[in-house]
Amino acid sequence: SILEEERTIMQEKDNHNETSSPLAGKRILAVDDSPTVLTFLKSMLDEQGAHVAVAENGAQGLALHQSEGPFDLVLLDLLLPDLHGVELLQRMRASDKGSSIVMLTGYGEVRTAIAAVQSGADGYIQKEDLPANGDSEEFVYNLEQAMHRRQGIVAQAELERVKADFCAMVAHDMRNPTNTISIALEVLEDSGNIGVNLGELSVEFDDFGWR
Repeated sequence: SILEEERTIMQEKDNHNETSSPLAGKRILAVDDSPTVLTFLKSMLDEQGAHVAVAENGAQGLALHQSEGPFDLVLLDLLLPDLHGVELLQRMRASDKGSSIVMLTGYGEVRTAIAAVQSGADGYIQKEDLPANGDSEEFVYNLEQAMHRRQGIVAQAELERVKADFCAMVAHDMRNPTNTISIALEVLEDSGNIGVNLGELSVEFDDFGWR
């Protein structure tokens, strides 16, 4: 029937929206003391194909973060009844550098939200800007940008770690050239490529002042 065809078309459209959304398949934790906000967020994120867990206070949020994490994204209310959002943010960041965390703020809390970004959040969204009319495009875009920001921070930190490890290795080898060359010569000698008296060569290195 025509009605069944329309339903099929709508279902296909919904499935397409879920698979094409940047939030599709993402694990998201929403922490807010308002049941209305949590219901709204879960419904909207479910439509994007995300897997959503919710918590009504800081303690529940922290417990879920520790037991069910890591999450791709955490939406964190700035003002919670038991823990301030910035404190909860810092406690999460202490063990989780990879999850993107976005603060949810109310009217007049922008300055505190900016401070939260300086403490490790990847952005903030004012609750009055949540898409009440059902148009979630801008909201989803902002969350996507927050996740990209976190990915960049993690990638940069990994690059710095690799660079530090490499520099440490080079510095160590520069301080111990005799050991480094001796190891290389032993490998070559074992392979039969050269015949060298390593004891005599070590004395020659010592003559050059290498230790």
